[in-house]
Amino acid sequence: MVIALIGTVTNIVLDFLLVYGYEDLVPSMHVRGAAYASVIAQILMAIASVVFLLKKTNIPLWVKWPLNQEIKRFLLMIAHLFVRTLALNVTLYLGTSYSTALGKSYIAAYT
Repeated sequence: MVIALIGTVTNIVLDFLLVYGYEDLVPSMHVRGAAYASVIAQILMAIASVVFLLKKTNIPLWVKWPLNQEIKRFLLMIAHLFVRTLALNVTLYLGTSYSTALGKSYIAAYT
């Protein structure tokens, strides 16, 4: 919750600052400013996540050998989810590209 709040507040403040600019200190960047604000907020949230992880838990960042016996099953589940997500995204991409190639009425029916 704290990390999401940090990211949200950072993104809102930087959006106003970078999109509209601030006097002569920060130039107005419009859409590029919004993109920069989002990237900066995401990086800040990632840093805050690592800091909270290291301070609040005893989870080490170093890999200890030998690995847990369940890691193979876990990696197999991840591989299955990756293939499923990839198939869904490719299908969505192909459906969208075919419908847009057919014309406006097909796009309206597709969406």
